[in-house]
Amino acid sequence: MDVRQFALEPNDARRLASLCGRQDTHLRLIESRLPVTIRNRGNQFEIEGEGDATKACVRLLDQLYRETRDSELTDDTVHLHLQEASTYQEDAQALVVIDTPKLKIKPRGQNQLGYINAIEAHDVNFGIGPAGTGKTWLAVACAVDALRRDQVERIILVRPAVEAGERLAVASSGNRLALQMSRLSVDHNIASRMSADCLSYAARTSDRAKAIISRRVISLDWPDREAMRQAKFRTQFWPNDMMQFADAGAASDYAGIKLPMGGVLHPYGRVIDPTLLTRFLAKDSQTSFNFHVVEIGRDDTEFHVVAKDGRRVSCDQLVFAGGADLDSLNRLLAVTGIAIDITSGQVSHVPETNNLVGLRAGISYGGYLTPAKGGYHELGATFDRSAGTEILATAHYHNRDLLPTGLAVQMPDPKAYGARISRRASTPDRNPFCGEIAANLYVLGALGARGLTLAPLLGDMLAAQMLDMPVTLGLDIRGGIDPYRFRRRVTKFDKKADFASS
Repeated sequence: MDVRQFALEPNDARRLASLCGRQDTHLRLIESRLPVTIRNRGNQFEIEGEGDATKACVRLLDQLYRETRDSELTDDTVHLHLQEASTYQEDAQALVVIDTPKLKIKPRGQNQLGYINAIEAHDVNFGIGPAGTGKTWLAVACAVDALRRDQVERIILVRPAVEAGERLAVASSGNRLALQMSRLSVDHNIASRMSADCLSYAARTSDRAKAIISRRVISLDWPDREAMRQAKFRTQFWPNDMMQFADAGAASDYAGIKLPMGGVLHPYGRVIDPTLLTRFLAKDSQTSFNFHVVEIGRDDTEFHVVAKDGRRVSCDQLVFAGGADLDSLNRLLAVTGIAIDITSGQVSHVPETNNLVGLRAGISYGGYLTPAKGGYHELGATFDRSAGTEILATAHYHNRDLLPTGLAVQMPDPKAYGARISRRASTPDRNPFCGEIAANLYVLGALGARGLTLAPLLGDMLAAQMLDMPVTLGLDIRGGIDPYRFRRRVTKFDKKADFASS
């Protein structure tokens, strides 16, 4: 038996309570997964167990304690970290290898090992657990392995025909993972202040939605223009909760992998699951999917929206929040003078490799890189002004080559990448539209590549405006996102106007 004693610093009662959980539930969860006994008094801990298990437990508690700096720990967060920590039987796990055409996959932790063994031994299995723990990834990998060994003749992937909310987050926000981070400027202009306010709200909302995959985002001093911009930040005062500066060593510690340079740490930056966030935001709403709008009209009291299949909806207030589909509202755009730029972005799905297995923070530079979920990292993204929707092999090389050289060489061959492409809407000044454009007619859109950071707070602000309630953001920010900033206010609305739908 091995006994290890250590102290967690700083000695903070709130953070220690979050680490241990109510009535030490988090510590008991760890003990149930690792063959260890945990004892503590304040910030003094004693771990007793098998050698490798005690080492894993010490690392795990240290990682979890770091997490408590920014938010309260949840059972799901502890579970996900345990997935990485359960490595004390590596030799046994190494004997189990799933052979696929592109990768050889080994289980990570006892739960994954047991899951694979169950798939091998039984015809029907049910995988239950939090999102991102590899259930579907391992099941499909086992199926591919069985097909290669002629144990099965066909793989059939099935899912419920109608799943609650399955049509949510199918456009740009349908990416597997995304970064939430502020885009701060040296002069802290309107866009910068709005970005900071929106990130704070989005981070809290993502916490409540249990949509967080990892906490903190590191903006590298790369490329040169970004390094120069962030060098100016270092000459200014910024609160620690907005940004912190880190050299290559400190940034690597935060990231969990070796980084070739330092940069700016965004403590409230997040890597999130967009689908989980949008489902949370929509949970109390009434939704209607596949409603392809072909006509919008208005009489003296109500708007009337007609779908292609004949369905009709009437309402006294109407909001356009269709993302890149704003460009299809040609009649409205002509009336209001709203100018919309449409670009497309291709995100690469990069197979997880041993080089990046430890990555636990989002990385931002000229592009972005996320920790893995379901066996893939998200690497993005292109910026195509032609707004094409065809997935291009060349775009994978573009995304890889945006990385600093020290990271790019660690990436797998782009030929192994999967991809997703979607369109974004933006304005000439790169600030979104949020507000009333005619009596009881509103728009929220042109969020560019920052929708998952900006939309939660801007949506809340717009709802307050519609309900004639106090609005959260200051007048200067509201002016910077007002749809009328490019043209004077619209006074009339065509009662028979119809709009094409993409």
